[in-house]
Amino acid sequence: MKKRDVARYVSAMAFLAVFILFPAGCTHKVQAQLKEAERQFRLGNYQDSRSDYLQIAETYPKSRQAPEAYYWAGVISYLYLKQTQKALDYFHKVLTDYPASEFVLPSRGHLAEMFEKEFNEPRLAIGEYQKMIEETPDHANEDEYLYKIGDIYFNQGDLAQSKIEWEGLIKKFPRNKWTDRASFQVAMILLIKEKYAEGLAAMDDFLKVYPDSPFVIEAKYERGVCLEELNRYDEALAVFKELLPTYSNHLLIEARIKKIEEKKSSLQQQESVEPDRPTVHGG
Repeated sequence: MKKRDVARYVSAMAFLAVFILFPAGCTHKVQAQLKEAERQFRLGNYQDSRSDYLQIAETYPKSRQAPEAYYWAGVISYLYLKQTQKALDYFHKVLTDYPASEFVLPSRGHLAEMFEKEFNEPRLAIGEYQKMIEETPDHANEDEYLYKIGDIYFNQGDLAQSKIEWEGLIKKFPRNKWTDRASFQVAMILLIKEKYAEGLAAMDDFLKVYPDSPFVIEAKYERGVCLEELNRYDEALAVFKELLPTYSNHLLIEARIKKIEEKKSSLQQQESVEPDRPTVHGG
């Protein structure tokens, strides 16, 4: 072997030693620091806990625990210390420096939430969810991410695009835990647009397809709203009276019932009064 090749070999082995020998010599110390960071967190000492995590990440940047430490520093900054910019920096550190880490996806999840709720950057939030769909093995949780993309469009008032996203979810995942809420939201868009006949049909379909959904009670309520708006007062009353014992907001149901009964009474009075006949004068 030539001297130059020997030098390269030695250099390569020294480089590999950083990754092979380093963890063996420092694992105990890193694990001890992780336990201390977790202990401080359980005690509610969030500043100290974050400092411990950052010390691990900065002291041992090539360690297996470094991306985990940056991730938890981000979580503490975001959820407990309310320091969103620092949280953003730590989550981005995971993405840029440790792209193969198992903490990339949860970091993206927090970034998406922060972009939407803290920074009012819905497009960036949607971008993170789209990357999560692309990067998740076997596209696990794609249904959840598709729903959240639709929800962002909905919250921004883009009803047309949210409907497209949710209908895409329903088509791709016809029966799962996110499909029923997507179907309910698509029906709600019709009510928001005051298309009550179509909304009524959509709510009826929802109740038929998803009889065990946690959204059944709300779907029945919105069905009653559609019936009332279509002047089908007797049917609307029957719906709201059926809901009265189980609906969480009893006052709302009682107010609905009272309003419909007043409408019925007013309509009956109008129908009972015959219009004045015109007076015919002799010529």
